[in-house]
Amino acid sequence: MKVKRIENFNLPYRPLLSGIYGPGINDDFVGSDLRRYGIKEMLFRTFRGQGYHVVFYSQDPTYNFFSFRKDDLVELFGLAHNQSSTVNRGRYVANIASPFAGRRRSTVGNQTLPPDDTETYSQIQVCHEDTNRLYYRIANSVKPLDTIVHYISEHPERKIVFIFSTAATDVYDHVEEILPQLNNLKTTYNSTNCQAHIIALYDTKTIGGIFKEGTAELFRGDFFKEALAPDSKEASIKEGNLMYCIMGPGRDEYRNLLNRIRLLDGYTELMDGQGIEEKAVRLSQNVTKKKRKEEQAYVGEVEMLSYYVKMHTSKLKATIDKMNTERSIDVLRGMPGTENILKQVDIYIETLKDTHNSSEGPRFRPHLVFSGNPGTGKTTVARLLADILREEGILERGHLIEANVGDLEGEYIGQTRIKTQALCDRARGGILFIDEAYGLMSGGNGEHADYGKEAIEVLMQFMENSSDSLVILAGYKSDMENLIKNGNPGFMRRFNGKESFFNFEDYDDEALYKIFKRQIKHYETTPDFDDRIRRIISYMYIHRNARWGNASEMEKLASSVTGIHRRRDSKLPLAVEDIPTDKMRLINDDIDYTAILSEVNELIGLAEVKEHLKTLLLSTLGRRREAQQLGEIDMEKPNLNFVFEGNPGTGKTTVANKMAKILYECGLIDDITPAEIDVATLVNAGVGDTPKAIEKMFKDNSGKVIFIDEAYQLANHGTEAIDAIVKSLTDPRFEGNQALILAGYTENMESMIAGNIGMRDRFANIWHFADYSNEELWVIMTHIATAKGFTFVPEEECIKLAFDHFNTKRTTGKQFANARVAVNLFKSLRDNYHCQVVNGASGRVLLPEYFPGHVGVVPPAGVSNTISPPSKLRGNADHEHSTIPKSIIKIHLDNSDEYAVSEVAQFANAVGLIDGKKGMGTGFIISNSERLVLTASHVIEGNPDLLFLMNRGQSAMGATVLWNNTIIDLAILQCDSMPSDARYFKIDANANVSPKVLERILHCGFLKGTDVSTNFSTYEGTISNYDQDKQLGERCFDAIMSGIEATHGCSGGPVLRATDFTVIGVLQGGFNEAPARIITDIHQLYKQKTLIIE
Repeated sequence: MKVKRIENFNLPYRPLLSGIYGPGINDDFVGSDLRRYGIKEMLFRTFRGQGYHVVFYSQDPTYNFFSFRKDDLVELFGLAHNQSSTVNRGRYVANIASPFAGRRRSTVGNQTLPPDDTETYSQIQVCHEDTNRLYYRIANSVKPLDTIVHYISEHPERKIVFIFSTAATDVYDHVEEILPQLNNLKTTYNSTNCQAHIIALYDTKTIGGIFKEGTAELFRGDFFKEALAPDSKEASIKEGNLMYCIMGPGRDEYRNLLNRIRLLDGYTELMDGQGIEEKAVRLSQNVTKKKRKEEQAYVGEVEMLSYYVKMHTSKLKATIDKMNTERSIDVLRGMPGTENILKQVDIYIETLKDTHNSSEGPRFRPHLVFSGNPGTGKTTVARLLADILREEGILERGHLIEANVGDLEGEYIGQTRIKTQALCDRARGGILFIDEAYGLMSGGNGEHADYGKEAIEVLMQFMENSSDSLVILAGYKSDMENLIKNGNPGFMRRFNGKESFFNFEDYDDEALYKIFKRQIKHYETTPDFDDRIRRIISYMYIHRNARWGNASEMEKLASSVTGIHRRRDSKLPLAVEDIPTDKMRLINDDIDYTAILSEVNELIGLAEVKEHLKTLLLSTLGRRREAQQLGEIDMEKPNLNFVFEGNPGTGKTTVANKMAKILYECGLIDDITPAEIDVATLVNAGVGDTPKAIEKMFKDNSGKVIFIDEAYQLANHGTEAIDAIVKSLTDPRFEGNQALILAGYTENMESMIAGNIGMRDRFANIWHFADYSNEELWVIMTHIATAKGFTFVPEEECIKLAFDHFNTKRTTGKQFANARVAVNLFKSLRDNYHCQVVNGASGRVLLPEYFPGHVGVVPPAGVSNTISPPSKLRGNADHEHSTIPKSIIKIHLDNSDEYAVSEVAQFANAVGLIDGKKGMGTGFIISNSERLVLTASHVIEGNPDLLFLMNRGQSAMGATVLWNNTIIDLAILQCDSMPSDARYFKIDANANVSPKVLERILHCGFLKGTDVSTNFSTYEGTISNYDQDKQLGERCFDAIMSGIEATHGCSGGPVLRATDFTVIGVLQGGFNEAPARIITDIHQLYKQKTLIIE
């Protein structure tokens, strides 16, 4: 009747107090006698087989003291048959009403346990469990712990085990009397050679919720927590593992189950083909795969034997017939790109088999380290290895417990030890696989190194003492080497040398193509599709960066392709049209470079920089086109390291953003959003931390444009930062995989470059940003003024005054601030105008008298609103901003409350995802009748073909730009159609009232588009500030500031008053030049001369 998951408890080697928990508590057990047992009877039979009396106790009045044999109760209470208080066969006799009455020491020594007592006792009741099996009980709930403590004190030499079967819920009176007795027993346990044991049986699946401070349940309180799950390392080592987790069954129980079914139900087919032994292996293997959830109450149910015990024989037969009979080693051999790993696995398995079958020779430690980049098959190989070792009979259960550092780390010092031990218990008989294990070096969260230290100590103890289990630690190669070397002095000794380290190389492009084809194996494909996909995968592989995900990249590519295919026509084969545009850009040699350059040419000034950008774009496209003509892949990684030098306000940040778009379109980077890095985050760390911070910067932003403004400050902290940057740029993980832009004042940047001999070699692209001319500054200022509805009268005089102001600023001796001078001048003029509004000024006309330093007459009150806009400055016609509307647009907003959004549940009917060729963001309906959608201007910039997606992509409407203003960053789209259930948001029309600080607001948007979520998220926050004329790059708008949560993808989403769901702003969550949580004030729509809202 032996069952290994109970036998492994090893009762004779345990101290006085132990605990048992785990999902197996409620499982069925099938012993070697082929009988079916519950947990209590299985414990009883196992411990009886080891020579112990076994007595259970429960506060359930139908049980109290009970056992499955009478003589256990007779032994405890010293009963005489049909008498209440006599001496019989040397045992102690007691009146049940008073358990200790009349006890005296027997003169008869400890004898061999006889067969069950055949006598009858008036105190013992015969009862039946649900399984119709007999058990015997004595109804006594008066101080049961006193009874047990007294018996152990009187008879320490007798082998008896007391099991509290409802320990998780039992509450006892007079605990203050019980605990000192238990503590005394615990203290004197070894000195008295005590043979008794007390076990608390907890009906919980995990250890996490067992012990609670201040609880009324005795076995969950502080005494038993300290006794069974001590926080300290010393107590843990001294007492050993006192909490035992019963998990699912091993192969032995599946063998027993199948034999039971064969005999009871006549399932003779079990003897056919592979036989019972092989079917038991397959059945246990099938159970440990967590993919089958069709009839389970919770994910872990299929790991339990009861799942199959309850199954009808016909269904069990069908399940076995459907099981994959392919050997796991053959599955591994069929995996693409694992040839080197397979050789190591073969050697490893042979060594394990030899060690398993022979006790001679040196000890072989089976634990492994899997190192490599993400997506290289580490987890998959670990799962297959567990199956292989089960099939070979090396691991009994052969299951895989997957964990990460967060699963081990506790909330306080000591809890980590408990959680880690619990995971080790769950993995017993199988494999404990810890991914990203290098996190143990910093305690996981980087704050408490003691957490990681505790976890490593428990793991080392488990690895040393558990011959039936193994541990696999996984992560990046360099990080894992550091963990094994420096995590603990004894860590390396737990591994068997170099053969314990498996290095998973990146898949090559051929293996990646095979992985992709497996993902779409149910689809037909066209030859053109296969050709393009092969080229795309090869390009992705050649240009992979530090964040490359290997197989997961193929999974994402297959998911995108099949998603587009379903929306297009799922009956046709996969075609080129099903390949996402962001992947086609990688091999496309027909990019409309004139459209891209037109965006660059819209920039004011910067003639030299524009030429550099043009050369970069055309040379990249030229190389690609030549490679396509030769039937090759463009393998060259161009030098994407730049130095931008020039005075402030010359457009360095703006150009960096434009460069991100150009490089993304050319397939040279993976992310269109640049990363702006503050120097302080790199150099203000502790001593020696700067290189780590810089390496992290490259890791976190691989595949992006990395922009460091005022980069010369890196040299102010010695050579450490510059040396680290130069080193990283030659690191294979980072070389050519991102664009790095260092920006700052010319003199300072030249000095920094001269300070490191390798800098000029690494940064071949040094671009100078010249100061803006007066004419260019005037164009910048008029763009801002026009966007705000202001005009200059008379224009010629205003130009002269502006030029005088610009010249004065140039000669102040400080670095000329360029565009910021123009912005600040406009703000000054507007403030002077508003001062005159109280005297009757109107029409938003800026007069010469408003210019700083002007001496003249105060303008008369009241100026006509019909003054024509300023003419273009002669010689600067090419600076007319193409996105400022040239005609007046009139729109109508719905007034009906019936379809207006009035509750959060209706947001989904009014918010959608704007999807374009160059990016995506959020938009929201403001008019059903005219099919109007409001969003942020930067969401639709450079996106000629737009879709407005609702209902998780089920509704896709074409959209065109009706009105767009890049300065205030707002745009209105008109859709081809609207869903029948569409609703719209009302927008606040009171342009004279500014939002209130601390006012509650709501926001909803799509997090990073469909790559992350197919539905939007809603957030709540408050307004923290209001900033008029917020200057962000070339944009200038009235900004609402808030700490409301948001990120890229939420850009263009509505910001509402929480009280009435009226829109007061549009979120700038994806705004490259600004952090999230900046909101453009919706009232600015009503101040535009090119937009009439009815």
